[in-house]
Amino acid sequence: MTVLSFWLFDFADVAISSPFGGENRKGRVFIYNGNRNGLNKDPSQVLEGSWASGTLPAGFGFTLRGDSDIDKNDYPDLIVGAFGVEKVAVYRARPVVTVDAQLLLNPTILNPENRNCQLSVSDTFDILFTVRVCVQVSGQAIPHNIVLNVDLELDWLKQKGAVKRTLFLDHGTAQHTFDLVVGREKETQCQNFVVYLREESEFRDKLTPITVNLNYSLDESAFLNEQELKPILNRFREPRLQEQAHILVDCGDDNMCIPDLKLSAQSDKKQLIIGEENHILLTINARNDGEGAYEAELHVSVPEEADYIGIERHVEGLRQLNCEYKMVNDSRMVVCDLGNPMVAGTNLSLGLRFNVQRLENADRINFGLYVKSSNKDNSQSNFVSLEIPIAATAQVEIRGVSHPPHIILPIANWEPKQKPSEEEEIGPLVQHIYELHNIGPSAVGETHLNVGWPSQSREEFLLYVFQIDTAGPITCHPSSAINTLEIQ
Repeated sequence: MTVLSFWLFDFADVAISSPFGGENRKGRVFIYNGNRNGLNKDPSQVLEGSWASGTLPAGFGFTLRGDSDIDKNDYPDLIVGAFGVEKVAVYRARPVVTVDAQLLLNPTILNPENRNCQLSVSDTFDILFTVRVCVQVSGQAIPHNIVLNVDLELDWLKQKGAVKRTLFLDHGTAQHTFDLVVGREKETQCQNFVVYLREESEFRDKLTPITVNLNYSLDESAFLNEQELKPILNRFREPRLQEQAHILVDCGDDNMCIPDLKLSAQSDKKQLIIGEENHILLTINARNDGEGAYEAELHVSVPEEADYIGIERHVEGLRQLNCEYKMVNDSRMVVCDLGNPMVAGTNLSLGLRFNVQRLENADRINFGLYVKSSNKDNSQSNFVSLEIPIAATAQVEIRGVSHPPHIILPIANWEPKQKPSEEEEIGPLVQHIYELHNIGPSAVGETHLNVGWPSQSREEFLLYVFQIDTAGPITCHPSSAINTLEIQ
């Protein structure tokens, strides 16, 4: 183990060797940085031996020598000996650049009602604010000029294609990369950038802070002298800064909006009949008894039996809002815009029309409704489950006719035979025709028709049944045998 330094950063760094450690026991050296409580738990660097072992292990790290400024750049270098191969490795310390950066926003509260600057490309007035980047560098034996690559991104929290609410006035973009040259012995270097807030019609989110993100790194291409070691950034300084601006919202002195969203709904039909044209109207009332609800939306989950027709436009007192049919996580939804913000005291009613079909395999349908907002606290309304039962209603009629319509007994000029064998010998032919009609509206799954007839009188045949003919999906089951005399 050897101490590397203690005068540069007030805390001593330590090199600890493991001569037989690592792959193939080539040896390793671990560099631990110091802090006010001792040494960091994890090494900042691990040096690996590069010589293969022969009859003896290479023993990289068997000897260590620190506190030696071999190249005279005011930084302690490290000498590592490998006794097994009779060689030493010299590790030269690079100059360390400490960057003191500031990111300032002015103002930090943006009032959408106070648009005071007219852009040349637009007839509208816009809200402007300033992003100020200030940098100062320091370090032992660092170059006279340090070049930093600076990346400045507006509305950093809006990623993955989301609408950026602020843009650089000079560039029309939300991201700007530039080089900043800072002298070693100079005062703080600053640059100002003018940023504008988009029109309210171009975005919906007014609650999420507008986060400005700053990243910086050394431009190593600026150091052209190959004989000198290129500097590095102080690894104990985070090379990123963030500041936030807020859009002013009507949320009281604490600037925190807590809405109180209430929802109720009813259907114009108490039940649905299978087979009918089932058009239903959902009348929905949404109100906000609290503070402003931002990006407020009504969400209606649509059952698979229903199809969205549109918003009701002909009933007085119902608002005509902007509603869209969407697929959300494989669920069918109707989403309606209730305002951004849905201000305190809002009380509105709207109607949504649906056509309900495909009811044969259901006994009820269910609509789920709720109002949601982007507010952090109390962001949703109560959940409303609107259930409508399904019923089957059918009106079945029976119609009948007899041919001939009547027969007068006794039959003139006719005498029954003791053992009839033909149709004419048993009596005149009588046909009864029965028809079943389903007037609807629902289909009938199974219908039973019972027909009774006087078959005998005084132990003699009265109506003798020869056969039963059917048309359509009908099956007849006589309660007793027919044509028992086997008459042709």
